[in-house]
Amino acid sequence: MIYIGPRKDAVSYFASLGYKCPPATTTAEFFIDLVTIDTEDEKQALADNSRIDYLAEAFRKRQGNSLVPNDYKPPREKKSNNALRRLLNRPFHTRLIVLLRRSLRQNLRDISVNSLRAIASVGLAVLFSELFSGVKGGKSIAKSVADRTALLSFGVINMSMLALMKTLNLFGREKPVVAREQMRRQYTSFEYILSKSIGELPLDVFYSVLFASTLKFLTNLRIPLSLLCGTFSLMTVAASSLGFLVGSLTSGVDEAQTLGMALMVILMAVGIINPSGVDPSMKTPLIIELLKKFSPIGMAIEALCIAEYSGMDFAEGGKSWSFSDLPRMGGLALVRNGDQVIDALGLTTKTYESVMRNMATVSAINLLMSWVGLSWYGTKFINAKDTS
Repeated sequence: MIYIGPRKDAVSYFASLGYKCPPATTTAEFFIDLVTIDTEDEKQALADNSRIDYLAEAFRKRQGNSLVPNDYKPPREKKSNNALRRLLNRPFHTRLIVLLRRSLRQNLRDISVNSLRAIASVGLAVLFSELFSGVKGGKSIAKSVADRTALLSFGVINMSMLALMKTLNLFGREKPVVAREQMRRQYTSFEYILSKSIGELPLDVFYSVLFASTLKFLTNLRIPLSLLCGTFSLMTVAASSLGFLVGSLTSGVDEAQTLGMALMVILMAVGIINPSGVDPSMKTPLIIELLKKFSPIGMAIEALCIAEYSGMDFAEGGKSWSFSDLPRMGGLALVRNGDQVIDALGLTTKTYESVMRNMATVSAINLLMSWVGLSWYGTKFINAKDTS
């Protein structure tokens, strides 16, 4: 032991013993250097040991038989930490409110990030409306089917990726803090997941609604604004909940992002709809069918296509295609109305409501498994036993 006492007196105490803090050196580095032994240089190691022995002896003589100074008072606990420390014996709703308040503060205080997300949401909508200009006309025509399907697909992919990456980054950075606080039994994994869901998901949904509203304003999409915003909102919840699940099963940001991106690419590959149509005679492998059932990207694209094409009549007055349309549209060049598009995409047996219900179920499963994963995979602590 080389020092116990007020923090403000530590530098002057060591200076009185002949060890002054060098310029351009932080006090933390200075203190660490005082007790560090260079094991690679034998002479320096002897000097370091001599210094430490001298400091320990000087402190012993100063203190006498007592290690703690008579005038020493432990630092008072900061008020900022009291709220969480007092949670130990508080009821469930009190702990949840404290966690929710902290989550909301974290979301709202970073104005620059929130502003960039809003700009990105609007910017992506503008970009996609220009890329797929066949949807910007005033009428619904057969040759716009490929552009409509691609526009909806790219919108879903990009917004789900943004929601997933944001959740993985935030969840990964918070996990060490959560582990320390749970070590003190300040709250449970369930309370943490619930507070994060209530505090994080509405903000993520806001950016999806902003994207969907801008897209609707700039294009000639048939789908009602309420269904467009509702689908993107639930898709965002599903993608964010997937981020919670991946984050609960990994130990840090890098690991979470690596696993999360790989998983999302797989779910994108199995969930994307081929704009040229689906051949019902081709049998899909069982593993692909299983992955499709858990792909928020696939379910969102299916729901949007069903809502967009259901009951659509093309403005050509029954004319389904011309030879100039064939290279661009493939098999979908032969369709005569929106219901035939749904059939060509292999969505005849599905309804908008059933797909949305499945996506909500997957979101709930992801959140439930996040709770289980955080409880099971989190840091384990055991009570120390007195072996004396």
